[in-house]
Amino acid sequence: MCGSPGITASTPSRCLSSTITICSTKSSCGAGIQFPKGAPAVLEELKLVSVGGIGQVSLRFGAGLTAVTGESGAGKSSLVRGLELVCGKRSSSGTIRAGDEIAVAEAFFYQPDRLEGVGEELQPQDCSLALRRELSRSGRGRCSVQGRTVPLNAVLDLAPRLLTIQSQFAQLELLDPDRQLKILDACGGEGLKETKVRLEKEFYKVLDCERELRRNKQREQEITSAYGALAEIAPFLERAGLQPDSEERLNEDFAETERELKRLRELRGRFRMLQNQESGGLVSELSGVLNGLSELVPCENREALGEMSQKAIAVLEDLAGAIGALASSEALENLEAELEALEASLGQIRKSKRLAKVNTVEELLEYWHKGEEESRWLAGSGKIQADLNEKIAAAKKAVAKEARTLLEQRTAAALALQQRVSENLAGVAMENTQFRIRITETNKLKANGAEKVDFVLRRGDQEIPVAKAASGGELSRILLAIQISLPDELMPPTVVFDEVEAGLGGRAAYLTGLKLRELADRVQVILITHEASIAALANRHYRVTRRGTLSTVTRVEGEERIREIARMLSGNDQEEEALSHARKLLGADAADEEIVFDPDRFFDGKSSPL
Repeated sequence: MCGSPGITASTPSRCLSSTITICSTKSSCGAGIQFPKGAPAVLEELKLVSVGGIGQVSLRFGAGLTAVTGESGAGKSSLVRGLELVCGKRSSSGTIRAGDEIAVAEAFFYQPDRLEGVGEELQPQDCSLALRRELSRSGRGRCSVQGRTVPLNAVLDLAPRLLTIQSQFAQLELLDPDRQLKILDACGGEGLKETKVRLEKEFYKVLDCERELRRNKQREQEITSAYGALAEIAPFLERAGLQPDSEERLNEDFAETERELKRLRELRGRFRMLQNQESGGLVSELSGVLNGLSELVPCENREALGEMSQKAIAVLEDLAGAIGALASSEALENLEAELEALEASLGQIRKSKRLAKVNTVEELLEYWHKGEEESRWLAGSGKIQADLNEKIAAAKKAVAKEARTLLEQRTAAALALQQRVSENLAGVAMENTQFRIRITETNKLKANGAEKVDFVLRRGDQEIPVAKAASGGELSRILLAIQISLPDELMPPTVVFDEVEAGLGGRAAYLTGLKLRELADRVQVILITHEASIAALANRHYRVTRRGTLSTVTRVEGEERIREIARMLSGNDQEEEALSHARKLLGADAADEEIVFDPDRFFDGKSSPL
């Protein structure tokens, strides 16, 4: 989408109680430029609907320096809020204009080059890249790139490659040591970047190996604690050949054997009652009783009774013998031994379970097998730890080497950057101030090195941190001087400054404007400003005004621009002295001069006339 740097009218799609209208002092609005081959990337168009105080706006930009001016409350900051939305800044429903339900911010970029690390579906098409953001009071928002819905993080990743917004908040970021370190590292070139990558890789290798070593030692301790009883238990388990139901079967065998032993002992007792070596038993008593019968019966019955007595004694002796065979001492001893063995096995199982802290034989077997496996690992853990210690030592050596290299590269980058920034500070009326970068080694090495970076200002013999030495106006100029000092490859195609000149005036403001023009020779610069001397240096100038609920964005040229500059100078666009001063700021021919896109200005450093 290659088009005009002028302004086009936007017709609202619905009736709005407060509307932004776009117009131009020229009669032929939109008859603009076509970007030539090789032209740099720029923000081409911004469309906003119901953002802040804006109803609806469609604003087109061109290359170089663009100034946006207007009285406080006219709606200038809403343009910046819209750009922040497009760039993925988190926002709330408070950003939506009162009375509306949805806010929309959409930006179109002229982007001739492919974007590295971005998927094909999000690449520029026909040199155009579109970002869109919708907010809703219902809480549902939507982000899209090239018409494709994407997560907010995708926009946050993509937007900084296209545009950066420098506000007074950015001045506060400049006071952050981490931000200062990032700025320094960004100026160190590919060599420093590669060193940081190597350092981070080796640093995390040390952490990973140390973490693995701790896990290894912890596992070693856990195995020793959990399976310390394995040496006592394992021999029994190896001999016993246990199965999951072994304890149950042994208990059944024990109960059966115990019952059998009880029966055998009872039988043995009955045998002793029949035949006792000491007392003779029932057999002996019966023999004595029967043997004496022959003398007590008549003669004719003696023989018959004698035979019957002998048979009875013989039967009783046979019975006693049979019972004695069944309840022999040997059988009793064998059964007692069997019961004792069963009891011993059950006792060993119970002891093993107690030592293993388990409840079942199945768990005991699992403990045994797992313990054997862990024991095999334990046998090799010594070598694992030795290897890890070796890797840690090697990685620490590499970390130390890369950290030294990084320190050297940061020192070199700091010397170069502080020289460039100091030169640029002289160009913004801070010639008596030298910019210095203090690098202090710390005792703690991190993934990004062991240095602490402080931006300091040197005045005479004193070096004072920027945070303590710089006023708001000085911070603005330091920020600009740093921005200009950054290499081209680190500059986004578009830089938006939101009243960063706050606190400046007179010569300092004018010189700052010249530096902004210098920056605009390299990238597109859009400046929201209240400073007349800076606005007068812009290639193009837009004015934001509000009448009641109607806000208007107008490109001012010629006499209109002179009157706007006069208003900024004195608050009165009719005052002759202010008008005269405005003409001097703009130049005698500025009112009639057409601003055209000059691609050569982006390559040979020459500035096109105002």
